[in-house]
Amino acid sequence: MGEFVDLLDKIKKYYRFSPKEILGFLVSVLVIAFVISFREWGRGADVDVGYGLLNFLNAILIVALSMLVHYSAQKIAALHAGLRAEYHVWTLGLLIALVFAFVSKGSIWFIIPGGVLFHHLTGHRIGWFRYEINYFAVGLLSLWGIVSSIFLIIFFRVVENFAASPLATKAIVFNLVYAVYSILPIPPADGNKIFFGSRMLYAFSLFAVLSAAALLWADINVWLAIFGSLVIGFVCWLLYYVLWEKDQWQGSYAKMK
Repeated sequence: MGEFVDLLDKIKKYYRFSPKEILGFLVSVLVIAFVISFREWGRGADVDVGYGLLNFLNAILIVALSMLVHYSAQKIAALHAGLRAEYHVWTLGLLIALVFAFVSKGSIWFIIPGGVLFHHLTGHRIGWFRYEINYFAVGLLSLWGIVSSIFLIIFFRVVENFAASPLATKAIVFNLVYAVYSILPIPPADGNKIFFGSRMLYAFSLFAVLSAAALLWADINVWLAIFGSLVIGFVCWLLYYVLWEKDQWQGSYAKMK
């Protein structure tokens, strides 16, 4: 209970986006929204500006909500660990997204708009093992953004079951693609931080996220999809450990003795 109260206090004091973050966030949202609505600027072969703007505004709502939840989860998790997460836009990534959109006529989405950097909150990491920011902590905190995207998919799937909506369907598709891109070990994506933080954690999270995306896309029961993805992630993690990591861990232990 004490930790929860402490977290609420940290959120109240430190949860915010700086002007630089807000600017980068807005640019990211507009570019990615344009990319995912690229194919919806007309009916048939004709361009319809009014129809296109409506789809663009819908895309802005989806991308803004998805990115806000994604990076807010990382910010809150970082605050719990006595750190501060700061969003940085990846300009090259946005340019790549635009190039892919124009070349593929909107068929290929590239969604790595930016990433987070973690900083100390002075006086808030007392009692933590290894006071400095370590790679494992950064990887674990980065994973929360991807987990939040999966939870958003579940939320929109539930909404869709109660009331079918093209907007909810598009939000599901966007977050599926967003989660898959986020787990890739491409800097500054979350997967890059997870990979260098812990290969064992990455082995589990990579296959769990990919299988969750595939199972949720297949439109099977939400909870069955989540359970199945966790099982697949665990099995792949175990195989990775047995085939690649076990000998290295035993060798390191033997050297220590």
